[in-house]
Amino acid sequence: MNHRAKTQSPPTAVDAASQADPVARLRESEQRYRALADSSPNWEFLTAPDGSFVYISPACEQISGYTPDDFLANPALMTDIIHTEDAELWRMHVTDITGDESEPVVFRIRTRGGEERWIEHVCKPIYDDNGRFLGRRGSNQDVTDRRRAEQERDFFVNRDPLTGLPNRTLFRELLQRAIQQADRDQHGFNLLLLDLDNFKTINESLGHSAGDQVLVEVAERLRALLPQVDTIARIAGDEFYIILPTDSGRSGIDLLAQRIMQDVTRPIAIQDKQIVVGASLGIAVYPADGADAERLQSNADAALHQAKLQGRGLMRFFSPDLAQRAQDRLTLNSDLHQALENRQLRLHYQPQIDLRCGGLVGFEALARWQHPERGWIAPAEFIPLAEESDLITRLGDWALREACRQVVRWADAGLPYGPVSVNLSATQLNRGDLVASVMAALNDTGVPPQLVNLEITESTVMVDSDHAMKVISALKALGIGLAIDNFGTGYSSLAYLQQLDIGKVKVDLSFIREMTRNSNSAAIVRAIIALGHSLGLEVIAEGVETEDQARRLRELRCDAIQGYLISHPLPADEMTRFLTAFTPVELAFEEV
Repeated sequence: MNHRAKTQSPPTAVDAASQADPVARLRESEQRYRALADSSPNWEFLTAPDGSFVYISPACEQISGYTPDDFLANPALMTDIIHTEDAELWRMHVTDITGDESEPVVFRIRTRGGEERWIEHVCKPIYDDNGRFLGRRGSNQDVTDRRRAEQERDFFVNRDPLTGLPNRTLFRELLQRAIQQADRDQHGFNLLLLDLDNFKTINESLGHSAGDQVLVEVAERLRALLPQVDTIARIAGDEFYIILPTDSGRSGIDLLAQRIMQDVTRPIAIQDKQIVVGASLGIAVYPADGADAERLQSNADAALHQAKLQGRGLMRFFSPDLAQRAQDRLTLNSDLHQALENRQLRLHYQPQIDLRCGGLVGFEALARWQHPERGWIAPAEFIPLAEESDLITRLGDWALREACRQVVRWADAGLPYGPVSVNLSATQLNRGDLVASVMAALNDTGVPPQLVNLEITESTVMVDSDHAMKVISALKALGIGLAIDNFGTGYSSLAYLQQLDIGKVKVDLSFIREMTRNSNSAAIVRAIIALGHSLGLEVIAEGVETEDQARRLRELRCDAIQGYLISHPLPADEMTRFLTAFTPVELAFEEV
């Protein structure tokens, strides 16, 4: 049975006219349609075959700010209010005016009041009984609230809520798009991985709120420095990825990376303090350093670890040998855990000699690791590994206790001895229980506090100078000596040095090594010695290897030296033999 068949009356003159005129037929449809459409909350409409509006419901004014008469009088108004970024979408949609019922299209408009609103647009063609196209019937629904809710949901799914930067999930998509675009355009790009040094220390000493402020400030600085860069992402606690084009070549990226490092490491004002945040940077180039996203990220990470291994505050480009080094580091990190458990670590001791009389004034205790397969592992290799994890705290506690026990053994044996110096990391300095831990070590080993010195670097102090000064004062109250190590290489100012309750400064070996052949290094050494003495501090030069260096230091009235000229760092048994035979050093480098 044909349900569409119906009995028809003979056509009248009016009917014939209506059939001949599509617009007339559309208006008849309009009269039946508008009775329902006038009360709809949506912006309902009918168009003629040429796309011009025949009818618009009153709701259009509530949604767009424009009246139905505005649209009827100006056929171009609809196109004019479409958001510029959605204009092409709208043009493609209205071009197919005779197609079947369309899928909903969502676009933005600019209202009469200047507000941006989201519209979901649906329409369907209208035909007469003979299949002739009469126009379109459609509806514009205001979906602004829904769209904003979706955007908010998408933001929390794809964005870091703290900085607003893309998170790991979105970054993976952006990196994949960058790869696809690079393949289409036959060009490469650079993937930069930025990591903040000592960020954990900031969290521990100032609290997570301060750490969050640092992350927000770093994100803002990156945005300001790289306004044309599409992708800056925060993918972990203190790690940021940046995708940069290769237009300017290796040298251009090198300079830009240096600017990033300089900008990020400028002091940040937190809680009325100036916090200095270090940063390290690893760079991998697509496609040379990885033909897929996973390999590219892995190699950027390998470059970053190489920068940290070589001293932090550095940037490194990936090279093929770094992949194997990264794997070796993972293995070495696991081995270091075992080394602490299995007592593979040892302390070696390097004596410090008074330049005025040649007498022994103390030792520096230095950690050494004898790996069961690789032999002796250099401190420059395993100390950065320990600093990247909580192992540095365990290592520091062990070193302090072992050094204290050894000094007691030498004292009990009647050997010449002096204070033993132990290095203190930034993590240890900023842990809440450091003073209690040091007190426990003193009590458990029975060593007098005046026989213990703790050495800290300038950069360690400057992470949070106020906290550092409080801890140093508390340690000083125990009777322990304190020294600034590697002086002249960090960020400290005279004002901070005056406030720190320390007794010694140690001139960094990089200056000592060059002082007899570089006038600038000699001038720096002279200034450090003069500054230390003006503040009532003892000055020790480390890394002294030649008599010429020692002679020059004595002329400058440096107080003490340590280095290969006197002795290499020795294990406890060899240092015991050294002390047994020790007599004040013959100062053959007297002034001439």
